[in-house]
Amino acid sequence: MLGLRNLKKAAFMVLLLPLVGAIAAPPGGDLYVEQKVTTSGMMGRPGTTSTQLLWMTKDMMRSEEPEQQRAIIFRLDKNLFYMLNMADKTYQEVTSEDFKKMLSMGGAMLGREEEAGELNLTKTGKRQKIGQWDCYQVVMEQPNMKIDMWLTEEVTFDSTMFQKYMEAMGGPFFSKEVIEQWAALKGYPIKSETTFTMGTMKTTSTTMVTKVSQKSIAKDIFSPPPDYKKVPFEMPGIPPEGS
Repeated sequence: MLGLRNLKKAAFMVLLLPLVGAIAAPPGGDLYVEQKVTTSGMMGRPGTTSTQLLWMTKDMMRSEEPEQQRAIIFRLDKNLFYMLNMADKTYQEVTSEDFKKMLSMGGAMLGREEEAGELNLTKTGKRQKIGQWDCYQVVMEQPNMKIDMWLTEEVTFDSTMFQKYMEAMGGPFFSKEVIEQWAALKGYPIKSETTFTMGTMKTTSTTMVTKVSQKSIAKDIFSPPPDYKKVPFEMPGIPPEGS
């Protein structure tokens, strides 16, 4: 039977991966994306489907989950992250270093630090039309994890910015070599299915893009609203094994 520690391992991975798989920054312009995230096999619960909204510019990104009333803002220009609780109108300000430490804690929980450099990336040669986009398939595999992605070159992005975001938030999950291989791929991920296996438990997270818009975005969306209250950031602890 899985203990709380193992359940938290799976939860951490499922929360991180949809965002990692979506990161891309448009060259010389802004990008807005709407996508559905479906998760199954999580802690024995029924599958869930939620909406994720993404606003991206050259060095700023906002990811919002309306149903959960939460958002995270990445400010590479300030080396800061804002974690917003939209229900009670509060936010936490996190430095890049503290964010990496938080991810490292999650990586230790997942036992992924020693596995980070092992990656098998395969372009299968398969093509498929998903929604309005023509896509090609790439399969990425690491121990205990597989990512099946369908990318389109019809949505352009800046791979150098992709690398900066990945380095900022990839933490222990992806080594420098992995990030470089990932950034070398051409196109934006329209659909991705991530499968994480831990013992007898398998969790799957599927992300499907439903809308893409390359229009100018008001920059105030990348800062906490003026009526939000700042609250202290506390580094989460790791529960002892077996708890």
